[in-house]
Amino acid sequence: MVVLIVSIILILIIVAITIFFSAIKFELINFTIKDYEDLVEIIKLIKDKKYAGISEHTDFILKLKFCFLRKIPIINFKISDEGIARFLKKQIRKNKLKKEEKEIKKYAIEDKKQIENDIPDINIEKLQLLMNIGTDNASFTALSTTAITILISILMPFLVDKVEKENYYYEINPIYSGKSVFNINASLVLSIPAIDIIKLIR
Repeated sequence: MVVLIVSIILILIIVAITIFFSAIKFELINFTIKDYEDLVEIIKLIKDKKYAGISEHTDFILKLKFCFLRKIPIINFKISDEGIARFLKKQIRKNKLKKEEKEIKKYAIEDKKQIENDIPDINIEKLQLLMNIGTDNASFTALSTTAITILISILMPFLVDKVEKENYYYEINPIYSGKSVFNINASLVLSIPAIDIIKLIR
């Protein structure tokens, strides 16, 4: 009996240590929006809160990795955009019953500090981004591409621990064709400590 108890305690300690020193990596591979029409449809779906339909206008693969010491993969599996769409539809059906507005406000006021403390430590380990933007107005095209480039440049230092040139690349190109043009191709690896994920879902 004593041996069993000691074994259970040792297993729990090992699991706790593994979780504490581990991170979950989200690897987004070849996220693609092919044209302007797809972008317009995505914006409409977001506005109407029909998030499950977004995958019909995008193409990507999502990999999830549970990594010990943020480097050694222990668990590794892949999810397609169709799989994420099915998951979102299930979640939306489960969450149709909403809380009363008063309860939401009360929660927001009472737990504001707790929510701020629970913001996860997100680190971008890799970013490969190519975006082409064009509008019927050359000045607006130039301004929008410049603004996006500046915004990314400002945000990167807050999301990246160590910059390695081969892991970070983004190119925002203006397309002066006199018509609306938009396409994007991106690959991204995010790392979040496992302990922070547990705090969020607890």
